[in-house]
Amino acid sequence: MPNQLRHTKERIDLIMFEKIFVAIDKSEITNKILEATVEIAQNKNTQVTLVNVSHAYVNSGMPYIPESYLEEMLNEMEKMSLEQLQQARFKLAAEGIFAETIHLKGDPAHEILNYAKTATNYYWKSGAKRY
Repeated sequence: MPNQLRHTKERIDLIMFEKIFVAIDKSEITNKILEATVEIAQNKNTQVTLVNVSHAYVNSGMPYIPESYLEEMLNEMEKMSLEQLQQARFKLAAEGIFAETIHLKGDPAHEILNYAKTATNYYWKSGAKRY
């Protein structure tokens, strides 16, 4: 193992995380994020929360599409979101890590940030204002 990688891993091993908040989606990087979560949380008393967001509405841009079809699309997207959460939860469970799953609806970036702000006891500051 290269020195730089070994030193980075040693530093991660020294850091204790009480809570890890993992936003997942259907992108390819999700598997790598779950692997990193296992590395960080394994053999530690860490609370892992997996979150996925499905859209709350579909803007088809076509006025002639029946509303029932749009509602069906939303239901299918929610079902896929819940399946992603379950798959990720099972993957972590296979490594001995229990994870809570949270499913949200709305704009993913907005909903993830809002949930993270309300789920933690930290006061968040962003951008230049935090310095």
